[in-house]
Parts: sequence; structure tokens; C-alpha cells
Amino acid sequence: MTADELFRAFSQVLKLSVGAPLVLSACTRLDTSSLEKPACNSSGGLSVVGLKPTRPVNYTELRTGNGGRGDFTSSDGGFTVISTSGTRCETATNQATCKTGLDALNSRSGFYELCGQICVGYQLATSEGDLVTLIDTPQGFRDFLGPIDSAQEAAWRVATEGYNFECYDGAKYKTGVRALDGGFEAIALRGGTCGPNTSLNQYLLRVGADGTVTKVDEQLLEVGDPNCAVGRRPEGLIDSRRTHARSPLARHFEATASLEAAAVEAFIVMERELVAHGAPSSLSLRARIAAEDERRHTHTMASLARRFGGRPVRPVMERRPIRSLDAMALENVVEGCVRETFGALLAQRQGLLASDAEVRSTHQTIAAEETRHASLSWDLHGWMNQTLGSRSRRELVRASRRAVETLKHEFCASPERELANTAGLPSGDEAVAMIDGLDAQLFRAALD
Repeated sequence: MTADELFRAFSQVLKLSVGAPLVLSACTRLDTSSLEKPACNSSGGLSVVGLKPTRPVNYTELRTGNGGRGDFTSSDGGFTVISTSGTRCETATNQATCKTGLDALNSRSGFYELCGQICVGYQLATSEGDLVTLIDTPQGFRDFLGPIDSAQEAAWRVATEGYNFECYDGAKYKTGVRALDGGFEAIALRGGTCGPNTSLNQYLLRVGADGTVTKVDEQLLEVGDPNCAVGRRPEGLIDSRRTHARSPLARHFEATASLEAAAVEAFIVMERELVAHGAPSSLSLRARIAAEDERRHTHTMASLARRFGGRPVRPVMERRPIRSLDAMALENVVEGCVRETFGALLAQRQGLLASDAEVRSTHQTIAAEETRHASLSWDLHGWMNQTLGSRSRRELVRASRRAVETLKHEFCASPERELANTAGLPSGDEAVAMIDGLDAQLFRAALD
């Protein structure tokens, strides 16, 4: 497929998608209005501030430790305090004895466990007068809270059921709690986007006064990336998303510069593997030229990131051995035919609609070069398809469908106004309309 053919398809898609409302899409969102953000601790989890326990206490501390299920310790054999409320032993008749008693509270259990590659356990320690208490079981925590009569308690009940809240400023998805008659309503997240068969979901939950948590609705936000980064991401990409900036524009261009740097490696790997598999020399030469294009794109995006206050970080890469033609074809259909084609269309939109003159002119150049890269991906697909068996070709079709749906979920959330205006990024509905347009004009016809 030539760059001119792609360019004509892009022009048609943009005519139909810019400003077009979406009737049915993956972007139907849960109502996140009137949410109260829970109080959070410095580690990014929930704080104990705002709890209203059944038995009043003048001091509460939240402790955490690592270990296995039901067996938690920290490096010194105890738990680490990560959040407090009140004054330690403030009303004790002998404060020194009370503090010693608090420090001596010890258990290897937690009222809440959060397990990934390692498990983290949580305990509460409290003081009231001369009485110190350790809460280290789920039932003990529920008894401590009693009736759920604050948003913070509702958030904790949701968290202990395996959901989580975004505690950091600038979070992509809004979460929180709001009061309802007879209880509370929460919007929370569950899942992740790194690894095979993963996904991030948003949930609408009801929390009754008795602590019962009921799921009311859910929405799939993102499908996980099995390789744990819009553009061509190489096999062996470990980290491309680190950011140091607070400005949305700086964060965007930092991330884009990192992905462009990753694309350099992707085309270097492509050239090496094409030569190893005896591909036509014209294809390997185009891969080499694309790598040089991506080097210029990296410098350009890094310059924009610095202009808006960012500090670009190069991605972490792991060089892999030469792969099979089947593996190359699978990566190419996802990263090239789908993602890189959409990336070229997105750059074209930015080159037309970005309000910033430098951003607009930069993306006009990048759009033309990324369209040539997408054309290379389609030509690679045609060449490799000639040598693959029927089972491999069917898997490419399935992979392309998954990649299209993944793109929709990734771009559902609309960017901040600053990004939409200055960088020319589409709204969530417009982005999905663009992907649907490519699907109708290119993906289904050429990949099914």
C-alpha cells in the first residue's frame, strides 16, 4: 500500500471524524461528577484521616509490611507506619508506657492484603487513654469502623474489596466517593495494563451503612499490553513512559519523545531481521531510512518537551535474538499496520489543527514520514503473508482485531483542554471515530 493511498484514506477519515459525535462506542463513561477524593497517604494509598470508628480513639496509625499471604514483616521484623491521625498516647496517664505498648504491638497478620509480585499487609494500631489496640484481621477492621458514616470509611471498604483509587494529581481516570441516601457511591479502578490478558476497569460501587459493597456497573478502560508504549514499539521495550513533568504538554511530549526513540530501535531490529530472513533489499533499506527519520523525530519531540518544561528520558531497551518470521509478522500487524497507521493519521490531524505554530509545522513533517513508515508496514505484511501458513494468517487477523479494540480503549479518555488545543489531539469520541474510519477503509479490507 503506497503512502499516497494511505494519505487519501487519512484525508477521508479526518473529514468524517473531526467533531463527529459517537452514538455507540467503548467511550460510554460512568458518571464521575460530585466525587470526593479520599484522603491519601504519602505512599499513594488511603490515609486513616477521616475515619469515624465505633469506639472513639485519640490516635490511629496505619502500618504496612511485605511478605507472603498471612505472613508479613518488614526488614526489621515489624511494620512501617505510613499514615497517622491524632496524637500518639495523648490522653494516657503514663505516655511513655503507652508508647512502649504501641511499639510492642506485633502480629504477622493484616486486616487487608494487596498481592502482586509480592504481598503487602496492612494493620491499624490505636491508642485511647492507657489502652492500645492492634487491628490485624478483616473482621476486626469492620468492627473498628462500625457503621459506614464517612466518605473515607466508604473508600476503605471499597479498597479492602480489591478496588483502588487514584491518589495522584493529574491522574488519567477520576475516582472518588459521594454520599447517597443510606450510604455512599464510589467510582474506583481494578486491574492493570501490563502483561498478557490484563485490563484496567472502572467500577461504580454502592457502599451500604453496614459496610456491604455492591457492584452496580463497570466499564473497560484499557486492554493490557502484553509487552508492557502511538507508534511502533520494539520487542524488548521495557520502559518508555517515565515522566518528570507536571505540565500536560510537557508530559505528552516527553512520552512522545521516548516512543520515537523506541521506534528507532524498532526499525534497527526490523532491518537486521529482514536481512536474516532474506527479505527484498528494498524493504530493509526502507527500514534503515525509517530509523533515521525516527532519530529526527526523537530530537524534535524532546525539544518540544523541554520547551514546555519537560525533561525527556530515553526508554530502557533489551536487545533480543533474531525472531521467527511468524513473530515478526505478528508484531508488524499490530505495531505497524494498526498502531503506526493510526499514529500517522493522528500526526496529520495535529499538523492541521494544533493551535501552536511550532507543534503544527513539526507534525506536518512527521505525518508525511510516518505515513511512509506505515506504508512500509503494509508492504511487509504483504511480503510475509506470502510465506506464512494458514494458521499463522488466521492469528494475524485475530491480532489485528484485538489491536484495533485496544486502540479504542487507549484513546477513549479525552485529553486535557491544553493538549487538545495546543497539540491538536482529538477528543475521545473523535479518536474512536478516527479508528473506526480506518477500520472501515483499511483494516478490515486488508487484514481480514
